[in-house]
Amino acid sequence: MISKIETWILQRCGIGSFQELDAWQEEAFAKQIEQAEKSSFYRYGLQRFTTSEDIRQDPLRFLCIPPKEVSRITTLPTSGTSGTPKRIYFSEEDLELTAEYFEIGMQELMKPQQKAAIFMPGATPGSVGELLIRAIHRFGGEAEAFGFLRDPREAISQAEDADCLLGHPTQLLILSRFAPHLRPKSILLTGDPVPCWLLHEIEQTWGCKTHPHYGLTESGFGLAVRGQDGLAEQICHPFIKLEIIDPVTGTAVPEGEWGEIVLSTLQRTAMPLLRYRTGDWGRFSPGFLPKRLDIRQCRIDQPLYANDFTVHQLDEIIFAHREIRNYKATLRKNKLEITLDSEETSATLEKLLQENLQITIPWTVAVEPLLCEPGKRKINIEE
Repeated sequence: MISKIETWILQRCGIGSFQELDAWQEEAFAKQIEQAEKSSFYRYGLQRFTTSEDIRQDPLRFLCIPPKEVSRITTLPTSGTSGTPKRIYFSEEDLELTAEYFEIGMQELMKPQQKAAIFMPGATPGSVGELLIRAIHRFGGEAEAFGFLRDPREAISQAEDADCLLGHPTQLLILSRFAPHLRPKSILLTGDPVPCWLLHEIEQTWGCKTHPHYGLTESGFGLAVRGQDGLAEQICHPFIKLEIIDPVTGTAVPEGEWGEIVLSTLQRTAMPLLRYRTGDWGRFSPGFLPKRLDIRQCRIDQPLYANDFTVHQLDEIIFAHREIRNYKATLRKNKLEITLDSEETSATLEKLLQENLQITIPWTVAVEPLLCEPGKRKINIEE
């Protein structure tokens, strides 16, 4: 039995079988090149890969419509403390494509009349939260966006009667530790890597299915999501064409092998992107037609703090102890200061961490109530 997403793929592409999908995508890609050539960046066609640095240097070079027709501009800060941010432009037609995909994808997670609590910003038209609300309402569901989950104690009441919770992985993990009594029917985890250990814990605590989602602002927010069958992530084939390449040579890798995910938009009007290097590891999961995606939960150039560890490695080590409900880490003058939210004492927690926290720089532990930090996981750096 094929999923709702796969049924939609056939209908949206107007094809009779998935064997026809590659040819359909090639035709759609050729039309997208024609649209992209209206920009100064792609004026002479596709010469090479597109990179995040290309966008960062001058995003207006990618714009294919008059600026007055742009409905939303999303600014993406750099991963460091300085540098020019990326800006991604959307027309109303582009945003509608995202809402269409969300409408289909969310029906893998919830039914009409059920309620979703969205822990992402949703007040601004065209934001991820607003597009999700728009999509869920279309099939008869209820939804409310509360912004990034900041105070787990406050979020408990917001999540209490929800059938589906949506948010960043570690923020929902933290909520599950504060409120193990909640019983949502499904969880959508998005906005950051979703490691297996985190999925398993949330499923055990809340007794429900988890659905990791992979998407970038550059892809139009959506890209691939794990559906009801729990097998790999179903790709938004009508709107996105994917390749997996060797990150060093730039050549395609054999199907089923890991490499860098490269995406091309297929239906965008404002800012089409052709062969855009995401910097993320992925592979086409073997044995699926249409193709599905596996994601490796780290970037190709994963930043190392103090040349020693990543924030996701630190998450796995610290969150392995369920006595710890939340933590923040600050790197100050080559010393790691770890603040933990727990009912245990700092001495007890330091002893817990000593066995596994094998980093080469000095570290200390303090205990105090914490709020969740909005956005992607990071370690604070202070001089």
